[in-house]
Amino acid sequence: MKKKLKFVLIPLVIVLLAAGWTARYVSLNRFYHSFDDCVKMTYPMGEDVPFGEDYIGYGSADGYLMCVNDFRIVDFEDICPDVEGNTPEKLALVDVTLKNTSSEAEGVMLPEIALYGIDQLLFMNYEALDCLNPVLEGNPGIHLRDNTEYRLTLPYSLYKLEFSHKTWNNLDRYELYLQLTCFPTCKLVRVQ
Repeated sequence: MKKKLKFVLIPLVIVLLAAGWTARYVSLNRFYHSFDDCVKMTYPMGEDVPFGEDYIGYGSADGYLMCVNDFRIVDFEDICPDVEGNTPEKLALVDVTLKNTSSEAEGVMLPEIALYGIDQLLFMNYEALDCLNPVLEGNPGIHLRDNTEYRLTLPYSLYKLEFSHKTWNNLDRYELYLQLTCFPTCKLVRVQ
């Protein structure tokens, strides 16, 4: 009797565990696929892109616009020669104009604006952000009065070890996008 119970109980436990795992797998995939439903809009450089009611990461900046003016890749030492420590070899610099056209939002948190390539997410470099934009006084966010605009340079770290040898040597041809909003509309500006 004990042997028969073992032969029934063990497969039953295995089937129940497999069913639970499958249900969780399906529910997680359904949840993450819901993010794929967002609409992607790609803008060219030089065009005013409204944040609208779309989420940046922390909330919305409805009433703000951003225009990407220029993009270039430079050596980190050329921008911040006095900074020591774990510094990147290069920086991707995105020159933007931020405009407030009558927003009630608290402002824009600049690190929430992402720069990414085909297989790479680049993070903002805070030391270079301070060097290039002294008006921020160490703050990662900015608030503009109604009907004003300000020109900023957003620096993103490029570490050689995070790229393949071929990609690193051809950074000038690497496809990069500045992501202004993430949901429900993903607004991108192709910078390179």
